[in-house]
Amino acid sequence: ASVCIKGYVASEDGRRFCPYVVRLHMHAGSSRVRLFHTFVFDQDPERVELSGIGFFLPLKLGDGPEVAFGGEEEVHWARTWKRGELLQGSDREYRVSLDGETYRQGNRSPGWVSLNGSAASAAVVLRDCWREYPKGIGVDRRGDVDLQLWPSACGETLRFETEWKEEVIRAKYVDELLEKLRDNPTAGVNFKGFLGTADVPFDSAEGNQQSLDEARAFAEEHLRDRRVTWGDTSTGRAVGLAKTHELWLDLRAGPISRERMVGWAERVQEPPLALPAPAYMCETGVLRILHPQDEERFPEIEAGLEGMFDELLDGPVEECRLYGAIDYGDLVNGHGRRHGNVYRMFRDEPSFKATDLVGWMNNEANDECENCWLAYARSGERKYWRLAEAYAEHIEDVDTVHAHPTDPRWVGQTRYHSMLHWGGGPSPSHTAIHGWLLHYFLTGNRRAFDVCRQAVDQIVRFQEPAGHLSNRRGVLRREYSGPMASLWAFYGVTWEEKYGECARRSLEFFLSAQEEGGGFPRDVFTGGSRGDELRIDVPGSIPPGGCEHYSVYDAYRITGDERLKEKVLRYIEWIWKWYCELPIRGSTFDPEKDEAATPMMSQAVLTFWLGQGYLWTGEERYLEPIRDLLRNFPALAEEWAAMTGRTCFQQAGYAWQVIGAALAVVVAADNE
Repeated sequence: ASVCIKGYVASEDGRRFCPYVVRLHMHAGSSRVRLFHTFVFDQDPERVELSGIGFFLPLKLGDGPEVAFGGEEEVHWARTWKRGELLQGSDREYRVSLDGETYRQGNRSPGWVSLNGSAASAAVVLRDCWREYPKGIGVDRRGDVDLQLWPSACGETLRFETEWKEEVIRAKYVDELLEKLRDNPTAGVNFKGFLGTADVPFDSAEGNQQSLDEARAFAEEHLRDRRVTWGDTSTGRAVGLAKTHELWLDLRAGPISRERMVGWAERVQEPPLALPAPAYMCETGVLRILHPQDEERFPEIEAGLEGMFDELLDGPVEECRLYGAIDYGDLVNGHGRRHGNVYRMFRDEPSFKATDLVGWMNNEANDECENCWLAYARSGERKYWRLAEAYAEHIEDVDTVHAHPTDPRWVGQTRYHSMLHWGGGPSPSHTAIHGWLLHYFLTGNRRAFDVCRQAVDQIVRFQEPAGHLSNRRGVLRREYSGPMASLWAFYGVTWEEKYGECARRSLEFFLSAQEEGGGFPRDVFTGGSRGDELRIDVPGSIPPGGCEHYSVYDAYRITGDERLKEKVLRYIEWIWKWYCELPIRGSTFDPEKDEAATPMMSQAVLTFWLGQGYLWTGEERYLEPIRDLLRNFPALAEEWAAMTGRTCFQQAGYAWQVIGAALAVVVAADNE
């Protein structure tokens, strides 16, 4: 049975603060309960801080309970005690106290406590206890259990204040920067876009390594008392973020042995994984176009993918200690061409933390969360699952708006990349539910499904009077096609007509923007009193991006509409012609003279579309850029993993989506 309880967190004097949701999962014949606790911060982050968050379990276990705390090397237990507490204060320090005195200490606690009384026994395990520090569990001889999701004993309040109080200074050259520093005596400085004396064009979005070296030297000389960043700096407020904790309870009449507790706690922290065979998963088409991990046929490509994962996604988590109740799960911001260079410049500094320099990723329009789940689904390997689950849970809670005091349009949308998880504004294109759906279907986590529904409900609630989704000012057509892809995906798993109707009308409106040559314009705006007037501000077609391909793929899979297929094939032909005009066509990546960005960036956006074109038509020419990409990928992956190629973190953010699809199409062609 599953029970959902909703309410509000309150202070001891009865003041109501933040909404919470508790889910209890129970099974017949089992004494164990799986519990998810979610709280939503709906207060003013500049005025309200929380000293602690938790809840009590008043249990009656009988006389003289024995207490045991999970330890890093051994179990810490006692029979003579009055009050005990486990406090995980950081990712490298925990303390067990008895009656106010330190009893044992260690680094990373397994996060469990058990009580064996004369009448009954109880145990609790906090999942990811050290990764999501601070955490605490308090117990006393009466049997009361105090579950401290943010323990007041940690010495810090839970604050969501925005540290960037004023707009930061940005400049391309030193003279310009010095002038702005004089005019803004307290503002911070963002070096993203700084060129210095490097030999790069004036209109370059970012400089090169020389630019970074000059910026660092300038900061050391002039900016010791100012905040300095190399990433996106926005000043958004943290209203509406959430946090979910998972914990397990065992409530039984008989005793719980320490040996049994150790084994059970290990399984809670690293649960058994029951994934269907990756080859079967890919063959079903439920993952769209994807080839399973294939080290026998493609050893260099698979090694490249794994190297990128280890160095760019998973590696920084431990190296930079990207842990904590609010931080854990998010990744290094990849929304910068030189973030890899910045990482290498500072990685030997004491207390190095890349996110303090370039910020947090949140999500991207291609749905990097789904990308991580595909890495797991095509391999079945635990390391991919661990990162995908943590990343999904973080985006679903912390990076997505769940409440807003003045603008309900924000609710359900994910925030843009920024130095703070909540700094960026809500972004329709970055609110992609495909990874969240995989989170739900591969783990059964109902919170993931709830957030999916919240996101698509926002689209439907604020649709145009004409009945399709609204995009009045979002630049780049991904601000339209991204939400449309989420609509089709959710309709495909729920078959609820309110989503299907809006999805169909939205697709019709989108297709009306197709230009005579088969391409689509840069922007797709809705206009007029009913929203049924198509507005295109910039003439001419541009290549695809975001989750646009998912919207038409899912729509055709659901409807089988041949008119849609015809329009998509016209677009694929436009994409093919665009590729033919690229200077990189047919080239081989040379790390001695090329920078690892352009080949994959240009070819990757084509892979799914041209791959679908080949699967529909058998046209061999559509395979050319896909084979080029696969031929270049091992060398490219090596450059990115070394953080010497541009946009290296973002490349890892869609590598499995792109390479998985490319391999599937090439294998299908070779098998024919």
